[in-house]
Amino acid sequence: MSYAQLKIDVASWAHRSDLDAQMDNFSLLSEAMINERLRVQENETTLQVSFDDQFYDLPEDYLEARSIKVDKGINSTRAKQVTLTQLENYRSASKPIAYAIHSGRIEFNTEIDPTAPYDGEIVYYNRVKPLSLNPTNDILDKYPLLYLSAMLFNANAFIQDDAQANKWAEIFSGQITNINKAVGKYIQPSVRIA
Repeated sequence: MSYAQLKIDVASWAHRSDLDAQMDNFSLLSEAMINERLRVQENETTLQVSFDDQFYDLPEDYLEARSIKVDKGINSTRAKQVTLTQLENYRSASKPIAYAIHSGRIEFNTEIDPTAPYDGEIVYYNRVKPLSLNPTNDILDKYPLLYLSAMLFNANAFIQDDAQANKWAEIFSGQITNINKAVGKYIQPSVRIA
């Protein structure tokens, strides 16, 4: 589905022809709703980095860390995410084994010598690419009902139709829950014993 088709569908489902000027706003609000709750492979990014400082600025599209790996030759470590207070408990370690995220950046438990950086990998959930700037995105392609329900919630909230807004909010909530359970970070592996 394209953004152009989605806008047509939203107007059709809302039974309104006077919402064109608001569609980008509905889309941006819908993407904020999606960014807040959706955690699936389609909004995951893997970034290869070089850690040469105790602090590392997060990417602009960052939402939430999935994992951070720090490599030094054969000594690969998956760093543990902790709170800033808990990070103090790891300060005595000589290599980066823990991190906290605050103020738009990653802080490791120890200083890193810039002349001897660590190779690293950050796997994180990224923000949805805004439809107001793109003809489509991975989330719209894979989960069109999610976008439709979020846009219709925002459209009906805008025109002050509380009954319809509540209906679409429920549909959106159900979609998020089902998608996250089926393919998101909350999926639990099945183990079968023969």
